[in-house]
Amino acid sequence: MPTTPDVEALRASTTLVHLGSDLPHDGSETEAHQRVLRETRQWLLAAAGAGLPHLVVTSSVVAYAAARNRTQRVDESWPVSGVPGSRISRTQADVEALVDAVAPAGRVTRLRPGLVVREPQRVGAARDVMARPWVDAAQSSTESGVIRMSVQTLQVGDYVRAVARVVLSGADGAFNLSEQRPRAVVPTGRSLRAGWLDAAMQCPLMTVDRARRELGWCAAQDAPAVRTQQTRPQSVVLPADQRTPVRSR
Repeated sequence: MPTTPDVEALRASTTLVHLGSDLPHDGSETEAHQRVLRETRQWLLAAAGAGLPHLVVTSSVVAYAAARNRTQRVDESWPVSGVPGSRISRTQADVEALVDAVAPAGRVTRLRPGLVVREPQRVGAARDVMARPWVDAAQSSTESGVIRMSVQTLQVGDYVRAVARVVLSGADGAFNLSEQRPRAVVPTGRSLRAGWLDAAMQCPLMTVDRARRELGWCAAQDAPAVRTQQTRPQSVVLPADQRTPVRSR
């Protein structure tokens, strides 16, 4: 996947799905933060210069401001200013501010998922555990003193379906995406270094009413019957007479 924009490809496209740069997990906080913003700016400016009709930007629940309490559920109008003490939250909030500043004039869609997970998640060797920000509490050590907390998650397949629906429908604006029942997880060393723990302890729970209403989308765990009726493919495919979306990272 290219790390720099292909302007000619953008001019021949109808949609750019910007998956974003890798968020800072460790190492130099300032360097990682600036790299994410620099790469995002390059893609946004290229999309604007190419006159791209539709830009889809992947964000995160951690971009939201802190909740007043952990039971509070918020919609897409909640402030996107990050939570104090978390560098990964600050980075994601700054990315959204950058979209406000330099996004193209066409339709702009922001996707704010919960913690994206693959199923099933199994705990392997210690190095594998440390490579992930979270481990499912049911599969983790039962030692006393281990931190367990609840976060909203989203399976990869559900996320791909949401992206496909946004691209095919041309929907714009912001969309919260998550399973509605929080999952118990255990933070690993990676999450502690990156500030994931601070973000998860303070960020709000999300409602997904807008995604249900405007995209006809919900997570499989929330409505198995609905998912059975949804036959859209998990890859983004447009008719032959339309131009192909370009995906960035």
